[in-house]
Amino acid sequence: MQETRGSKHRVRGTYCKVSWCTNSNLNSHFALFGFPTDDRKAAWIDFACQPQFSSLPLHQLKNNKICAAHFACDAFSNKQRTRLKATAVPTLLPPTASVMPGETSYSKNVILRATTRTSTRTQRNSLQIFEKGFSKAHDLRAITHETNKWPSRNS
Repeated sequence: MQETRGSKHRVRGTYCKVSWCTNSNLNSHFALFGFPTDDRKAAWIDFACQPQFSSLPLHQLKNNKICAAHFACDAFSNKQRTRLKATAVPTLLPPTASVMPGETSYSKNVILRATTRTSTRTQRNSLQIFEKGFSKAHDLRAITHETNKWPSRNS
């Protein structure tokens, strides 16, 4: 198992459970924090876009983690950003993590790939995906395929 998150084969490690995050204890300098078992639990589950976590037993829920990248500076009790305050709730999204209501996990990944491309043309097309409100995976797949083509010399 030698590949990264999202591929068929995954390197063993602990990954951030926020749907669009790829941070792990293998590739990141961010600390990872277990889900709380108190009244903050629902807020963490909502933020991570993992509704299935609501039904997990507490001992399994605590094995799932969210990385420090999703917490504001004032959520930490130390300067090293390794210890959370008892009231901490994740609030920070990466700049490319725009999620539309009713989206499938697959379509979120397609949008994320489309929005993280470096070319201006792709960024423009990605913006059109959000403006038009596409939420079906087959529509996104067609648009994403179009954005991955090499630009013609006339463009």
